[in-house]
Amino acid sequence: MKILHSALMLGPVSGIVNQMRWERAAAIDYGLSWDVKIFCPKNDFADPGLFEFSKSVSKDNDRSYFRRVLDYINFRREYYAWLREKSDNYDAILLRYSTSDPFQFFFIRNCDKPVFLIHHTLEIPELRAVGGFGGPVRILSEKFFGALSYEKARGIVGVTDEIVDACLRKGSFPEKLSYRYTNGVNCRDFSVRPTSADRFCNVPVIIFVASYFSLWHGLDLILDSVAESTSDFILHVVGEIDEKDKIKAINDRRVILHGHVSQAELTALISKADVGLSSFALDRKDMKEACPLKTREYLAQGLPVYAGHRDVFPSGCEFYKIGGPHINEILKFRDQVISKRRDEIAEMASQYIEKRKLVRDFHGWLLQSI
Repeated sequence: MKILHSALMLGPVSGIVNQMRWERAAAIDYGLSWDVKIFCPKNDFADPGLFEFSKSVSKDNDRSYFRRVLDYINFRREYYAWLREKSDNYDAILLRYSTSDPFQFFFIRNCDKPVFLIHHTLEIPELRAVGGFGGPVRILSEKFFGALSYEKARGIVGVTDEIVDACLRKGSFPEKLSYRYTNGVNCRDFSVRPTSADRFCNVPVIIFVASYFSLWHGLDLILDSVAESTSDFILHVVGEIDEKDKIKAINDRRVILHGHVSQAELTALISKADVGLSSFALDRKDMKEACPLKTREYLAQGLPVYAGHRDVFPSGCEFYKIGGPHINEILKFRDQVISKRRDEIAEMASQYIEKRKLVRDFHGWLLQSI
């Protein structure tokens, strides 16, 4: 069985790129006929093995509104024309779901190969949370064309059970084939630094990482809790943050803002941290479950995680704690896990986050579903 997994991407989103690269590597490791492609504006990336480049649209942040609308149409027309041409060579198509996209529905309707839609969020609540000009139109488009796309798709795939269930309810297709395909990493790409005895004497070190801190990360909630605490610790914040959060952070000596850093710099920061933080405000887009890539990167390096949401990990596990955005509770968790060996944490977590295992299991389900 030959599979194509494709994604449509207007700009360089590192999380998507890494996920697709790890998936491709996993398929190669297992000798699967599984191709992975990201369709993007021309000249945006240098890896033609992973990327397919648009011939009509280039990345330009200074485009006029009219130009952006025209590019939206041309970009999708070209993408789905490319997909139609490629689909003849495959037994099944996996599509990273494109929100509010009427072109996606027409492709699925006319494709004679089974199409599976892969969802990474609850689209309508996220559109409401983001808001902005055009938001109501996108919500209406998503409600209408989303349901039509579900009806024509062979199956629904989500990164959490919550997303899968919501998609099935939204389309009123409870008997539709469905599968949970969580985010994962290639654990071999990460090094695990041995735990050293002097960590017990150090000031607690916490790290919070995101490419861009959106509302649902809840960084503002963490910073509010930090302001109310008199405890001694260091909080590294890695990624782009908004001005309100920046003002809160720079007034506290315990918070260190790094902005965007290289992978080597991030690895060094994680290796010195005691706890990694994940999202704390998923309720702002009506979600209770998530499987963030950064959580997996923490765990692959043996760093315990404190988060405000459910993930795939069993309740009571040693390396993943669910709690509120309260710095003193985070510090209590730090004291509980500081003696844990990092290599043991990485080993325990690997069964849930290893991309090769996730791809192998997903491939087995697809074989039975086509």
